[in-house]
Amino acid sequence: MTSKFYEMIPMEDEDRWGVSITDSENKFFGVSAMYGSVSAKELGDGTAQLSFHYDVIDNPWDVDVSGNDLHNVLGEALEDILYTSLESGEYRMGDKVESGTADN
Repeated sequence: MTSKFYEMIPMEDEDRWGVSITDSENKFFGVSAMYGSVSAKELGDGTAQLSFHYDVIDNPWDVDVSGNDLHNVLGEALEDILYTSLESGEYRMGDKVESGTADN
């Protein structure tokens, strides 16, 4: 799966996945991160707030990844991945692989 600013990357010997920032205009270009736990909390207004952990696995330009900026970029990528997966009906929750439409 590729988007205009990130690319999903497989993790060897891991049951997780990551992303690499592919937009050369983004200050985190080339940075790769592996997602850990992901959760969503439903808010009272009908929206949800994502929470997630990640580990930076590659930082070829040694950019500062300590602030919230990278977290926000990775959050945008994660949101896109989740929406795309739900729309296609192909996603995995825990150990269960779901297939079909998001309306099941």
